[in-house]
Amino acid sequence: MQKGHKYILASIGLVVTGGAAYYFFSNRGEDVGENPNPDALGSQQDQQGINTSGADPITFGDTIYPAFEYANLRSSKEVNDGWFNNLSATIQSPNPIGEVTSISIVGDYTWYGVTYIEEIVMNSGNIVENEKDGFVRADVVKK
Repeated sequence: MQKGHKYILASIGLVVTGGAAYYFFSNRGEDVGENPNPDALGSQQDQQGINTSGADPITFGDTIYPAFEYANLRSSKEVNDGWFNNLSATIQSPNPIGEVTSISIVGDYTWYGVTYIEEIVMNSGNIVENEKDGFVRADVVKK
């Protein structure tokens, strides 16, 4: 076997192994960690409806809190729990998350942009020191 062929086969092997490792270790599931009880998934969907179109919906300037045991604060409007994830912090109930600064709909979910309450969040996760904003899904928070 020629030297060039060995390098090509070794490269292909590394790419396949890396892809398999990424697939095995990445978690691309829904963000149901906020309420791990599968029977309560309906209550998460109900919570989003209450927050976005209920009698007293969450609006700009409202301070929001985790609706369940905890809520994940993220650096972007998506759930990415892989190796290079976007999870900034996990805020435990009854601590406040922060003040709503934006409201966006991405796919089936409403996301609130928040300016977080620094003292709570700095003790809760992987926040970069100068970071002051994040995103949280509407189905895991309340006023």
